[in-house]
Formats: sequence, structure tokens, C-alpha cells
Amino acid sequence: MSARTTAPRARRLPIVRTATVLATALLAALLEGTAAHAAPGNARMHAEVRPSEIQIGQSARLVVTISGVQNAPPPRIPAIDGLRVQGLGQTTSVQIVNGTVTAEVTHNFLLEPERTGTFAIPALSAQIEGERVSTSPLSLRVLDANAMPRNGIAPRSGARAADGDAPQEAPIALRLTAPQRDLYVGEAVPVELTLVIREGVRVTEVTAPTFDGTAFTVSRPQDGQPRQTTEVIDGVRWVVATFPLAITPVSAGTYPLVAKMEVSAYVPGSGRRRFGGVMDDPLFDSFFGGGGAQRKVPLATEARSARVLSLPEQGRPASFTGAIGQFAAEASATPTRVVVGDPVTLTVKISGKGNFDRLSIPVMESGADWKTYPANSRFEPTDALGTSGRKIAEQAVVPQNAKVAAVPARPFSFFDPDQRRYVELSTQPIALTIEGAPRGPAGSAPAAATARDATAAGDGARGDADDEQWELAPNQIAPGVPVDTAPVVTRPWFLWLQLLPLLLLATGTWWARRRDRLEADPQHRRRIAARRRVDEATAAMQRAAAAGDTTGFFAAARRAVQARLARDPDREAESLTLSELEALVAERTDLRDEVRAIVGRADAIAYSAERMAGADLKGWQQRVTGLLAALDSTAGRNERRKA
Repeated sequence: MSARTTAPRARRLPIVRTATVLATALLAALLEGTAAHAAPGNARMHAEVRPSEIQIGQSARLVVTISGVQNAPPPRIPAIDGLRVQGLGQTTSVQIVNGTVTAEVTHNFLLEPERTGTFAIPALSAQIEGERVSTSPLSLRVLDANAMPRNGIAPRSGARAADGDAPQEAPIALRLTAPQRDLYVGEAVPVELTLVIREGVRVTEVTAPTFDGTAFTVSRPQDGQPRQTTEVIDGVRWVVATFPLAITPVSAGTYPLVAKMEVSAYVPGSGRRRFGGVMDDPLFDSFFGGGGAQRKVPLATEARSARVLSLPEQGRPASFTGAIGQFAAEASATPTRVVVGDPVTLTVKISGKGNFDRLSIPVMESGADWKTYPANSRFEPTDALGTSGRKIAEQAVVPQNAKVAAVPARPFSFFDPDQRRYVELSTQPIALTIEGAPRGPAGSAPAAATARDATAAGDGARGDADDEQWELAPNQIAPGVPVDTAPVVTRPWFLWLQLLPLLLLATGTWWARRRDRLEADPQHRRRIAARRRVDEATAAMQRAAAAGDTTGFFAAARRAVQARLARDPDREAESLTLSELEALVAERTDLRDEVRAIVGRADAIAYSAERMAGADLKGWQQRVTGLLAALDSTAGRNERRKA
């Protein structure tokens, strides 16, 4: 038995090492071969400090990435007082996509602070292939050991080591970075969920992050991919996956703020023989499919609570519509030199960060001096979560008299959660130059003059005719045999036939006037647009039910209910909350309960990622369809009652 277990090992070890050498040589040859076919491009250099805030005694990493090249020397790091900088080497990455080769070189430096404070890292520059490239200045903030950094890395578990003296480092941990302050109902709060994985642990699957309870709605980036980096803490390398999220409190109170996630991972050394030497490198665990036994690891962030407050009533401006965050407002108008009756395009831009989904831009109303039209708005995000960017509204306004000297200032207000107060803003008035009189129909004055001339000419002609009266003598016609020579135009059937085109003309005229009147009616256009949004959401709901997509089904169902109940033209339907939807059907208890059940279920599905069977989705589809039909019937009765 002993001979059978030791002899094969002596024979297989050289074979495995030979395979390792061949695989390494093959990988090097592949990289060298693709280097000759790499598409030339401009070199770019980017630097980042990871993390940018640590405690004294910890270390950070400066990552300098040079893209567009496969080989580049490290940039020179100047001496920084109180900060030790140590090179950790470089890595090269080459990707081939559809024959196009992209490459980048990453230089890593270890930053070890000797004291607390903020260390400024100046812009780094290098000469790459005859081109001068540089980075932006960076900073590293070092806190006291008792302070909590925004991105804590080195996770500690409550388990004890074998000797029972020091706690062991958990191989996988979950951290939540959120503002350490009170939150407000409706506020879009950016948070970061950080998954840290010790070197050597290979994670194969990660579930979507969720939060305990139903006190928060969660928004995720469209791509859903985390930002992955590495950190070296006390000589141990960690893989750091950061998930950017945005949470929105839905009601006031104190709630647990705990995020959860489940990962599937292979832990090295569990269920695999170790050969020693180069074969114990974790690189070969991944390269040759090793890595020990797979386990499902449930993770949760540290228990903490968040206090959610309602927006204060005291000091709330009249122009406040629900915007929470930090914003700036500006306005412009074109053209600024017009004639009375000419349209002017007023553009109002609100930029900053906050809950843009609940932000409404103030528009001008019609009055004695202005005639206005509905505004068109759009949102241009600058981050993946949609919590930063700018919202733009364009509105056509028409001056009604020459006394108008400027487009009036537009008020805007928001609630600043950091300062705990309302902030009122106002755009600057935009000066206008009104030229001349309003334009009338072309040729109206000449037409009147022509009519007068024609009248005068007609009177003169009649005067001449009176002066010179003459006429032809009548013909003398002898009567003959009577013949029915009545013309066709006097026949009854012909006269009735002439009524047909008159009826068609009258019907067409009535229809054209009705169409023009409806197209000019803003309420009719809003009803048509709302009906179209309801139909689109209903179709999306049916497709999701057929595909078994629970999340997509309830998201479409919520959009359909919101679009059907939306009444305010200046308010986007998807920004209506559950309480606002219930208030719109307050007179019907049965409809209010059904709205609460469907929209509440949609909110719960959005946080929990629950999956339903196809039969359950069909049942919910019938409930949503019935609710929409009941809402249509109620709205029709209300409109007939008003008429």
C-alpha cells in the first residue's frame, strides 16, 4: 500500500511541473504574438488611491494604469512627508475582441502613513512612446484609530484562532458605507456595498444585494456590475468588489439598515492535495480548475439602524415640489429680440445631486403678458444611479404686448439634508427686446382698399348705365307643340343628389374642426399620452408574465397604475408614491385597497427579487387588468358628471 501511494507521486510531479512550464510558455507566446497586432492608439494614464480614507496603522494602494501600451516604466513618485511609498510591481492586461487588441499596464504602490492627516499626492507624469501623459492630483486621508473610515477594508470576524488569543480574519465579509446622519422620506441616498474577499478564496457566484424590511426602495446601476479592485492590508491581499446603490426611505421611523448577500466560493486547501512549491500558488487553482470544496456563504453587514424623518413643514417654500439634495438653477431664452406674438424658447436647467425622479422644474403660466405652452423635460444623468446630473425643461412662451421687457425669474427650492433646511433659488431675469407691432394677416389692408375701390367702381358703372339706358328688343317666338323640355337640374332626383357632397363637406368640416380643437386642448393630449403609457405598460406586463419575469411584471404593473391615476401635468407619473396613489382614489375603498395591494407588492418585489410561478403571475395580471378597467369606469363617470 505504501509503495502504491508514494511511487505515483514521484512519477507525476515532474509531469505536472512540465505542464505548468508549458502552459506558462504558451501564455507568454500568445501575449508576445498579439503584441505585433495590437492596434496603435494614444496612451492614457489614470491614477487612483484605494481606499482614499483609512485609519492610522492601515495602508492604502496607489494604482497607476497606463492604457494603450503593453510596456511602460513606472512613473516617479515624489517624496511626501509622513507617507512611505513602496513599489509592489506591475501587471499587464491584453484583451482581443473581434481582432482588436487593447492593452494596459498597471503599476501598484503601497502607501503607509506615519501620522494622521490629509496627504496630497501631486499629478504624476510620464513620457510614453514620445507622448507626455499625466494624471490628476490625488489625496489620502488618514484618520485616528478610533474614527470610522468611509471604506473600511480589513474585516474581522468573531471567531478565535486555534490558540484562543487573537481573532481570525474572515475570508469573505460584507461592508455597507452609508451617511452617518438622519435620512429623510423621499431622499435618494447613495450607498456603497463592499464585498471583500481574502486572496486565495475563489468566488463563483454572487446574488443581488437586498436590504432587510420594506422601509427602503433600492436602485441599482443598469449594468449591475461591481467595481473590482485589490487592497493590501498588513501584507495580506484582498479583492474588493464595490456595488454602488441608492436607497430611498419610504416612511418615517427608525429602521434597521442591514444589507444581505449570498456568495458561492471555493476555499483553497479544502478537499485538495497540496504538492508544495509552485503548484501551491492560488493562480494555478483557478487556471487548472482546483480550489477545494464549494460552499454557499450567507453574508450580512453589521447591524445598524437609520432614523428616517419627514420633511419639516416649518419654512417650506411655496415653490417646493419634493426635491431633496443639493442643486443649482439657471435659465436661458432664445431668441431675445422678437416681435409681439413671436415665440421664445425658455430653457431652465437644474443640476446637482439628489432625487431627480421627484424634481419638478417650475414652468411659466399664461397671463395678461404671456401665453405659454406645455414644457418638455428630459434628464441627463452623470452617474450610473441617476442621483447626479441635470434636468432640463424647454417651454415655448409668447409675449402678448410690447411692454414685456424680460422673461421673469423662475423660482426653485429644495431641501438640503446635510444642512437640514430648505434652500430657495431663483434664476436671473432674461432681458428681451420687443420690436415693432404684432404681425397681422398679410395683405389685409390692401384687400380692404381693393374692396372699397371695387365698390366705388360698381357705383360708377351703375350711374353710367342709368345715364345710357338701352336694351335689345325681345324675340317674337310663335308657340308650337308642347314638349317636356325641363332641364335635368330641375328634376327632384338630381336635387337630392346634390345634397350628398354638401353633407360630406359639412361632415368633413366638422371633423377637421373637432380634430384641431382636440389637438389644441392640453388635457386631451395628456389623456391620449396617459392612455398610450397605460397600453405600453400593460403590453410589457403581459410579456413579462409570459416570460416568467416577476420583477419586470410588477414594475410594469406599477407603471400602468401610476400612468392611469396621474392627473398633474407637471408631475411625472412614475414619481407618484403609494400614499399619493391611494389619495387619488380615496372615495372608493375597494379601489384604494386594490391599489395598495398591487403597488405595495411591486415595491416588495423590487427589494427582495422574489420569483413567482407562471400561474401566480397570471392571477396578478387579472387583478391589475380588473383594477385598470375599474379606474377607467370611475374616470368616465366623473367626466360625464362634470359635463
